Amino acid sequence: MKISFPFLNQLSPRASSVAFVVLAAVTWPTGASTEVKAPPSVPAEVTAPTGASAKVIAVYDESFTQGQDASAQAKQDWINFRTSLSPSAYDTVTIRGTFDTTGRTLTDAMIVPQIAAALKNGTLFSATAGGFTWNVGICGNEPAVLSARSIGDNSSCSCDSLGYVVRPNIGTGNPNWGGVNTADCVGPSQTIIVIFSGPSCIPNYTVTQSSGATIVPGTTDIGNHCDDCDTFISLPFPVVFYDQVFSSVGVRSNGILFFTSENSCCSFCIPNSAYNNVIAPHSSDLFTADAGSGQGIFTSVSGSAPNRIFNIEWRTTHCCQNGVPTEDFEIRLHENTQRIDYIYGPVTGVVGIGVQRDTGSDFTSVSCGVTPVPGTQYTFTTCTPP
Repeated sequence: MKISFPFLNQLSPRASSVAFVVLAAVTWPTGASTEVKAPPSVPAEVTAPTGASAKVIAVYDESFTQGQDASAQAKQDWINFRTSLSPSAYDTVTIRGTFDTTGRTLTDAMIVPQIAAALKNGTLFSATAGGFTWNVGICGNEPAVLSARSIGDNSSCSCDSLGYVVRPNIGTGNPNWGGVNTADCVGPSQTIIVIFSGPSCIPNYTVTQSSGATIVPGTTDIGNHCDDCDTFISLPFPVVFYDQVFSSVGVRSNGILFFTSENSCCSFCIPNSAYNNVIAPHSSDLFTADAGSGQGIFTSVSGSAPNRIFNIEWRTTHCCQNGVPTEDFEIRLHENTQRIDYIYGPVTGVVGIGVQRDTGSDFTSVSCGVTPVPGTQYTFTTCTPP
């Protein structure tokens, strides 16, 4: 399914003369700003369970260290995850992790909402389905232990050699936070992931336009000061894009985010097969090198969990001009929803605006060669739970 809003189909004069160059892949440079043309895949990515034809609606994704209590972040994120659940929206639940990347999955439109409701409310639940007994129980200070055990085993506090158990808030001085396909008491260091997903939605994005929007300023300089370069950053919360969940993203000086890869310079319209999983508010040949004049890319976080917004603001010129930024625009990524906002201050010569799954199997193109006026906001949404 492809959605297009073809207001104009012509590139700007400068963009139409740009040569597109495809280069070889390079090693992912964690936390660095480097002048590369073709970064590889983001390593932290979770795909929706097989059979879940719609989006991933709720995700818990945390790392744990052997012999240590769950981190304060892991504990709080489990609470936030539980309270954010919309039980009636789900028909699939998965527990997976470092030592079993497939994990145990249950797809059942009757039982999965009950599991989600028990987790959300901290109530007891047990049901056998899909080859396992799925439990929500109490252990220590943890009021909502989630487990997928052997048939007939409804325990929440037992120690198994190959458990599928999540209990981050078990208590201080108690490192028995669970495990996936490992010992669930003092288990090895690992990442544990819980995913609730649901059908009954259109997986592509639709877009609405509004006016009078104001940019929420970025306050942290991510270090992108260059021409045609990428900076790789960790996201403050898991971000769902189409049917995948990402914890890292590439930020390109040329006005885009990419979750998987980019392979060309510098301006393009959506779709473009040289890019893989891309968010493009201002795909143009931009320039961020003059940090002293205020050029760069800046981030901030608005709100509080589980409803935070990650703001990514570009302050640039068109290549290759030093001086005060002439382009000011931002992306806003929303926690626990697939909503994406583009907000524009003064901008000129915008080439492409849109979003794209993988190399173009699905996409939503807002425009090609149309420059938004200051205050314009495009809001992309998809997969509203039933």
